[in-house]
Amino acid sequence: MTDAMVTEWCVKEGDVLKANQVLLLAETDKAVQEIPVTEPGIVVRLLVAEGENVEVQTPIMVVAGETEAFTEEEVDEMVRLSVNQASSDAIPSSSDSQMQMIKSVKDDSRVRGRVKITPLARKTAQKLGVDYLLITPSQKTNRIVKKDILDFVAERTSDALHVSSPQSSAISPVVQRTPVAPFSQQLSPVRALIATRMTESVNTKPSVPLTLTVDADALLEWRIKSEKMNRKIKINAMLIAAVARALSEFPIMNASLVGDVIESKGRINVGIAVDTERGLMVPKVFDADKKNPADIQLELDMLVDKVRLGVVEPESLKGGTFTITNLGMYEIEQFAAIINPPETAILAVGMIKAMPIVRNGELAIGNVMTLTLSFDHRVIDGGPAARFLQQVKHLLESPVNIFC
Repeated sequence: MTDAMVTEWCVKEGDVLKANQVLLLAETDKAVQEIPVTEPGIVVRLLVAEGENVEVQTPIMVVAGETEAFTEEEVDEMVRLSVNQASSDAIPSSSDSQMQMIKSVKDDSRVRGRVKITPLARKTAQKLGVDYLLITPSQKTNRIVKKDILDFVAERTSDALHVSSPQSSAISPVVQRTPVAPFSQQLSPVRALIATRMTESVNTKPSVPLTLTVDADALLEWRIKSEKMNRKIKINAMLIAAVARALSEFPIMNASLVGDVIESKGRINVGIAVDTERGLMVPKVFDADKKNPADIQLELDMLVDKVRLGVVEPESLKGGTFTITNLGMYEIEQFAAIINPPETAILAVGMIKAMPIVRNGELAIGNVMTLTLSFDHRVIDGGPAARFLQQVKHLLESPVNIFC
């Protein structure tokens, strides 16, 4: 972990801190985590605004002892010294002032006159040609943040658009130089990780898609049967069970290319893509080949709930060997997915759809589902990949083999 976003402060300036109370919520590329108080005291200053993405190992707040009192100038100097020390990974000394600097993420707040501005906001202001002395700081931390800069520019732009005078173009040099989209925003940690991983995959993995159609009638019958037995097993759990069984028969599909060596994994850990407000997350069902669909369903329900609440353990998001992504609930019939590094393949699942099919030489109405396997052609050839996908199809069309 190299950076995080302060999503919410749970304290404000002037609050008395108690041991183990929640100080803030920090969003990493894995989850939103509660950061607890490590030392008692009084909050003197918050150095980071909510929504800012900042680096680890530098100050985020100033805490004083209950009997200590500091002037604004003294606090400004302490922050300046602590930022300089943090740049060399040194923890600020508290021997001179007894002040505690709780260190987690970075904000290089500095003072120009009496106006305080974060480094990201300063950089944005310089890029857009904005004099930040004209801007009213955010009320929460009394510091100008990036959003304040963008709101200022958007307001000036809106005002200029409503002026019909020929001299309107001279009203604000900001409008002339920097038209800014009002929806501009910084990448969240999750979105930044997704961007990095997907770019890495597309640039390094020669991916080939294979598609086939599955007769899903038997699969739906097993789902209805499980509901009647009060052990409701959904399609994703059956997909994981079928894929895990097939992976045990085709270990090359459960491998990764490391340098010039193909490494077959000792465990079959199947990830399932989950859509969340924070972005796409992929929790893993570990040792899926050793679990029946009912156990997988129970584990999957718990994992999905944790992921969507943002409280999933980081360990549950690591160590995958194969991924399934299902967009059938959104009426997507077929698609090809991008392989999740360092894995070698990913299975994309479309919706189950009723349509005419030929069964035993006769035309009938059946439920079909499309599977698309994308695989890394450096590791796997078309033949083995096709046989693996065919085996997944056979297992789904005869689910009794999944449950036994």
